[in-house]
Amino acid sequence: DRLAQGAVDIDPPPLDAESEPEKPEPELPPTKVLVQMVLSPGLALLAPNWNVSRSEVEQLSECYAAVIDKYFPNGMGNFGPEIAATVITLAVFGPRLNTPRKVEEKKTDETAAADAGAH
Repeated sequence: DRLAQGAVDIDPPPLDAESEPEKPEPELPPTKVLVQMVLSPGLALLAPNWNVSRSEVEQLSECYAAVIDKYFPNGMGNFGPEIAATVITLAVFGPRLNTPRKVEEKKTDETAAADAGAH
């Protein structure tokens, strides 16, 4: 029994909901990286003919990151998942924006004539 009593003394008490240790917040990438994650696909989507280079995106990201860090010195909060979702959405749907959502049915001569007569 003494051995069992010793084991009880060594083991820590069970944690309840009130004494549970706090989990550290996940660390976000630097602001510059977050800005690059938005700017790079954003520029490729909105202005592909501008051919903005990677180094230009890095320079823009560095400048905008400094502004964001100035006004949000403690970070922008835990927006990592939201930023990632936005970037991926832009990357997936952006190139398709000028593409019709549905395939147009090819009209036969009969349906084309019927459509022309209906007007």
